[in-house]
Amino acid sequence: LISDASLDKDKLPSDVIERLRKPTEGPVDISDPHFRLAIDLYIATSAASNETYNAVRSAIIRCFPEVTLLSHHQVKKEVAELSGIVEIREDMCINSCHAFTGPYADLDSCGVCNESRWNTTQLAKGKRIPRQQFTSFPLGPQLQALWRSTEGAEAMRYRHRKESSIYGE
Repeated sequence: LISDASLDKDKLPSDVIERLRKPTEGPVDISDPHFRLAIDLYIATSAASNETYNAVRSAIIRCFPEVTLLSHHQVKKEVAELSGIVEIREDMCINSCHAFTGPYADLDSCGVCNESRWNTTQLAKGKRIPRQQFTSFPLGPQLQALWRSTEGAEAMRYRHRKESSIYGE
């Protein structure tokens, strides 16, 4: 399975794959007050729905028409690029036997317990909605984001510095 690994077969969005291949360089700039407001609003409403973000955004724009604020989708993409935190959602067995990835990607039922992958009510309507999913956050984009700042790069070298001081290298 590992020998077959490839970014070309990955479930990451194409813009994330492009950034992995050609990393953005230089420090992050969030000095624009409207951009910073959008990020702050996104973080403040992270436990709420997308509609909540967009409703607050609309209220701010109504009160201050000169303010340009990114949509929820736009700010989510920007935060993902700045932080490197990108999610991948995969279908999994309702009993957590295995994920429907790799050699199991095309299965319609669990290879262990034989439970259906799909919500049977939705399947009867012709919709293939998974019964359960899990989320993973790949490390590559996060590591690239850490290297972009001086503080992040220093933190990434912590282990090397400590080992050097211990072993006198």
